[in-house]
Amino acid sequence: MCGIFGIVQAESSQSLGLPVGCLSGLAVDGLTALQHRGTESSGLVGADGVERQHMDIVKGHGLVRDVYTSENIGKFNDSVILIGHNRYSTSGKKSGINCVQPFVVYTAVGCVAISHNGELVDAKKKRLEVLHQGVGLSTDTDSELIGQMIAKAVALNYKCRRDHDPGDISRELAVTVSAFSTSYSLLVMTYDRFYAVRDPYGNRPLCVGTVYNSSSTEALAYCAASESCAFPSTAKLDFELQPGEIVELSKNGIKSVCQMKPHTPSAMCIFEYVYFARNDTIMEGQQVQTVREACGKQMALEDQIEADIVSNVPDSSTAAAIGYSIQSGIHYEPCLHRNPYVGRSFIQPSNELRVSAIKKKFGVLKKNVEGKRIVLIDDSIVRGNTMSALVKVLREAGAKEVHLRIASPPLRFACFMGINIPTREELVAANRDIDQVTQFIGADSVKYLSVEGLQHVCFCLCARQCNPFTLFQAVQSGIDKSDTKFEVGHCTACLTGNYPVNIDF
Repeated sequence: MCGIFGIVQAESSQSLGLPVGCLSGLAVDGLTALQHRGTESSGLVGADGVERQHMDIVKGHGLVRDVYTSENIGKFNDSVILIGHNRYSTSGKKSGINCVQPFVVYTAVGCVAISHNGELVDAKKKRLEVLHQGVGLSTDTDSELIGQMIAKAVALNYKCRRDHDPGDISRELAVTVSAFSTSYSLLVMTYDRFYAVRDPYGNRPLCVGTVYNSSSTEALAYCAASESCAFPSTAKLDFELQPGEIVELSKNGIKSVCQMKPHTPSAMCIFEYVYFARNDTIMEGQQVQTVREACGKQMALEDQIEADIVSNVPDSSTAAAIGYSIQSGIHYEPCLHRNPYVGRSFIQPSNELRVSAIKKKFGVLKKNVEGKRIVLIDDSIVRGNTMSALVKVLREAGAKEVHLRIASPPLRFACFMGINIPTREELVAANRDIDQVTQFIGADSVKYLSVEGLQHVCFCLCARQCNPFTLFQAVQSGIDKSDTKFEVGHCTACLTGNYPVNIDF
């Protein structure tokens, strides 16, 4: 899981006299809004719309605010197009600066930059093919692999490009990405345009919007991002890419240039709703907050616990806690303060860093906790590091009882498509029953949203057979399927072990 953002200046904006550095400022703001998707490193690449053999690059380790300064983003004062990336590594070395995206490759038609969200399940096979063809790779990331394969496709098709627009690589891009399985959402930039690409399974989200001038109806720029929350306040969300769709964004506007055959049903990662996406993001036509509240309400319908307050682990489980409180009638009361200057512990690259982040991350609101029976809501339990530590500090602060309620099913299986859960051994629920999980966590009780609850609230089951990739009914209820040409669905492999593709690792 990473965050990607791209923006290109609209031709109509030239008459408005945009301030110098306006576009790069919007790009940095977009990456800041996507910080929750990756905290290890960040990068921006810009082009001036004229020079094909040169792109300006700023990259660094750390948060967006640490990487970009007024001095280094001055590089982009002449840029009319930029793409950026926040990294959450699932492949490639964690500390190498050469693994920080976007990647830039030199091709027969000029520079091409790539930002990638996801993880290719067939990367090992494709990497060997490329290496055996004599193409050298400077990193072990699947994202660089994509770039080199695009460059190869451009070279192979070069003789057929006579009098062809040098910035247009849509045909080569379609040929390249159709050879991959999943998972990828891409931004691919040439000197004067960029392409937004979503894999045929729709596993990772990607959307497109138009930025308007606040004082007129003229377009300032066109942008694409992992989540709509990255768009400026004056932007309009135009659409979310269909699975298998390639969209071109240039100074002339937004147009769909290719539609690969989508997998049906689609297999968007359900964990986007459970944890990753920001609450104010619009995903599949509905706000993520609404879906999380629905899961909390269903959890309360299944529960018979007596308690004094409902609380939650900030921040992604707040919506589920609100839903639980509304449905159960138990008063909601915050009991944990989250330090906003500590990042998400789940997406830290090592267990040592995760444990360290947990200790710095939360403080207890002692007056709200003393002598109380607490229903503590969280969106998921992955490794159990956070939850066991939080239960301990709540007890130390005087909580009478701590009953843990999880707004998703147990995570029992590894993910190979962009989430840092590489082995089952890391998952607290993989080889433990509910009593053993409760003992491991140290709570008075633990309860997940049940399979039956998923069938009622979360899963849309096919009439003929249970389909593990189809959508939560809570999710499905807000989706307008009139514009889709495929069956809407989700990947729930981390919950069920049923992967949408064959895994060969």
